[in-house]
Amino acid sequence: MKFEEYKKTVESNLPPTLEIGQVLNKVTRIEANTFQLDGKDTKGMRVFADGNEYKTSSGVLMEQFDKFFKSNPNETLDNVKIVQPRGKRYLTLEEA
Repeated sequence: MKFEEYKKTVESNLPPTLEIGQVLNKVTRIEANTFQLDGKDTKGMRVFADGNEYKTSSGVLMEQFDKFFKSNPNETLDNVKIVQPRGKRYLTLEEA
């Protein structure tokens, strides 16, 4: 198998990444995980929203989702947008 074909099969097994400008109407749950990146354990998160699954390793996003679901375990997080503040390198949430 050519590497290009292998890469497509591996990528298709992974959920899409949360992107700048993406609106999530209803986040129902999250799952923290870790993965190997350049031989080091890296924190990540699976985000379940609008009937889909997404992934992120953005520290700020993971902290915001984690805080919300720890204090509101039986609720959903509704109408949020993924944004990157001007001049910053991180992603955060704002009301959609």
